[in-house]
Amino acid sequence: MTTGILAPAAAGLDRPNSQHAMAMLAEAAQLAEANSLSEQTRRLYASDWRRFTAWCSAAGVDPMPASVETVRAYAASMALGGEDSGYRPATIERHLAAIGYAHTAAGHSPPTKHPAVENVMRGIRRALGSQSRQMRPLLLADVRTIISDIDTSSWPAGLAGLRDTFVLLGGFASAMRRSEMAAMLQGHIRHDPAVGLLVTIPRSKGDQAGYGALVVMPTGQNPQTCPPCAYRRWMIASRAALSSRAEAMAAVFETPTFEDRQEHVCDTPARHDDAQAPVLRIIRRGGNMAGPISGDGLHRMIQRRAAEAGLAGPIGFHSLRAGFVTQARRNGADHRAVRRQTRHTSDALVDRYDREHSPLIDNAAADLGL
Repeated sequence: MTTGILAPAAAGLDRPNSQHAMAMLAEAAQLAEANSLSEQTRRLYASDWRRFTAWCSAAGVDPMPASVETVRAYAASMALGGEDSGYRPATIERHLAAIGYAHTAAGHSPPTKHPAVENVMRGIRRALGSQSRQMRPLLLADVRTIISDIDTSSWPAGLAGLRDTFVLLGGFASAMRRSEMAAMLQGHIRHDPAVGLLVTIPRSKGDQAGYGALVVMPTGQNPQTCPPCAYRRWMIASRAALSSRAEAMAAVFETPTFEDRQEHVCDTPARHDDAQAPVLRIIRRGGNMAGPISGDGLHRMIQRRAAEAGLAGPIGFHSLRAGFVTQARRNGADHRAVRRQTRHTSDALVDRYDREHSPLIDNAAADLGL
């Protein structure tokens, strides 16, 4: 049965015989094309296109259709820096992809595909290097250090503390990307007494077709570092905060400190009132709850919490995912076991973490007898 954006085809439009039918099919095709990019990619492309048009306006050139020379100069300007210093080749390539996408959507040939532009990018990659800036992995001991330093029992700091504790433990255990964690809805999470929390990810960076994936936040051996326990504490406090300030304060004050968390509380599943409600929310000053937090917001939070705990960087949300791989490999997990959780498509991507953070794993250098 045809559903969603292609629903018009169910009415016999697979064999159009009128202008009206062709118009409906054209509309369906436009909707399908709009759905070809993830929401996050559309936002990034829109931002990149605004930057390009502003640059063109300042340079006195046309952004649409842009000439090959304009695109070459734009790429060079991003690489050279100035007030916008710090762009890496991968970021410049994304900007060019946004320019190309906008031109294709407008019916123009994308100037970004011209060999002259590709030659400029080849030179930029050689000059700047194509290796991305790697985040320091946060291992279990690091995560424990951070959460032990987080206030979860005073008002209003404790409300954000309960949220951030769950993000740190859940992000580390699940190896989720920040966009995936920010997009979690209550209906995506199911409690399995034998396993822990099962999290459905409808769509992610590596799953543009939208097949979906399932990851687990397992029940921890230690109540202090148990992701399902942290989730239940956060859900109790967040539900109270959406009800009244008095209930929220009571929930936070009743939360045991890190040292006092000696018993599991995840035997009872967290209560979900609305399957479409976000799991993670922005918390304003005074403990006021707002809308869903963004992936960038989670990234900045991890940076701040790590700095407060005295951990040296560079650290960001990806440090949790990198930490999962590094910790798992150091603990003896093989490639397949790691990829089952991270959803990496090849062993080579896991090997990269080994080279950078666990160089003696599966390395003959460890057996030289020196």
